[in-house]
Formats: sequence, C-alpha cells, structure tokens
Amino acid sequence: MVKRLAFLIYCGESDQYLPQLQEVVAYLTENLRVSTAGHLHAAVMLCFRVLLLRISAASLAPLWYVFVPEIYSALWQLEQEPEPNRLPQSRLDLYLAVFKLLDACVQLEESQAALFHAYKWSLVGDPEDSLIGNHSSSGGQSSSTSGVFTPLVNRVCRRLCRLLSNGGLSSTERSENGPGSDNKLGIQLPPPMHTCCQRLTLTRIASLQELLPFLV
Repeated sequence: MVKRLAFLIYCGESDQYLPQLQEVVAYLTENLRVSTAGHLHAAVMLCFRVLLLRISAASLAPLWYVFVPEIYSALWQLEQEPEPNRLPQSRLDLYLAVFKLLDACVQLEESQAALFHAYKWSLVGDPEDSLIGNHSSSGGQSSSTSGVFTPLVNRVCRRLCRLLSNGGLSSTERSENGPGSDNKLGIQLPPPMHTCCQRLTLTRIASLQELLPFLV
C-alpha cells in the first residue's frame, strides 16, 4: 500500500495532494511505529523521497521533523549492526532506501530545505571528510578517542571500510592492497558513481559494499 501511495503522489502534479498531506504523513509515521519490517520502512523512505519531489518547499517544512529522525535512526542502526555481513535482504533494502533519501536531500538547495541544512553538518559534515583517504589517514580512530566530532555518515563509512578490509577481502587481496598501496585500508571499492542519478538508479544491493558509492 505504501508503494502504491508513493506511485499515486508521484504521478500527480506538484502540490496536488497537499490537502491530504497531513493524513499521508500520519499514515507513513504510523507504519514506521507499528512495524519493524525492513521492506516496509524502505517503502516509507521511498514515499518520503516522492514527497520531496511533489510537495513545495514551504509546505514540506514540517516534514523534516519526520524525515531527519528516521535518517538518523537508520544510520545509527547500520553503524551498530552486530553482523553486517549477514544482513537479510529486507535490511539491505532499507539501508539503500535511506541512503537514496539522504542523497536526494543533500542535492536540495538551502532555500528548498532550510531545516534539513540545519542538521546536515551532523550527518555529512564537510564533503571532503567523507573520502576514503581521509578515513584511512585517521588510523581508524573513533570520534570518542580523537575528541573531534565525526558526522554520522563518516562513522558509517569508516565502519564499512573496516568491515571490508577485515572480512570483505581474501588474505591475498589484503596483502596486495597493504599499507604501502594508495588504498591504505586494503578496500576493493566498487566502480565509482560520480553522479546522483547513477546512484539513485540502484534498485537492490547484495551487500553493504555496494553502499560505498554514496560515501566516496
């Protein structure tokens, strides 16, 4: 039902469903509250992304108080996943949907999403800080040990880098990409996706490694 709702809104004109916006948001938040199913949360994230496209910036302002906490919550869960190499497909779908929503939010001008930009620094920080090279140069130190605040997306990126360097590659691959190589963490990165459109066309991922194009 959530995907059908998203399709209906997407097919409409800008602000066509503005009179029903309050009911739409209540329906989405209720789905988030009563269910922990990853596929349902992924569908809600998709609907959030559609609302970004079809609802004007002025009318969208109250929705950021729903969007931002959900992005925070999902990224925090990803950072804390105890077995990130063994996630069910529903969880992978959720994390892909969250990164696609975040990617869409970041593309908006400050005039379109002033409230999001007020929180943006804590999510993505300085774009240069999200590069793999910067993470490797930090020696894997956490924000708690360095005493410097690290945006949440950067922490997730660091976690994925450690995951791939420790368990995502064979011993041969790790030795070939050792400390002397350009990629200091020994990570076999997926093909780069330099544009937002390329990233947003992903419909499914098979591993967390495929999320790295959103971070590099």
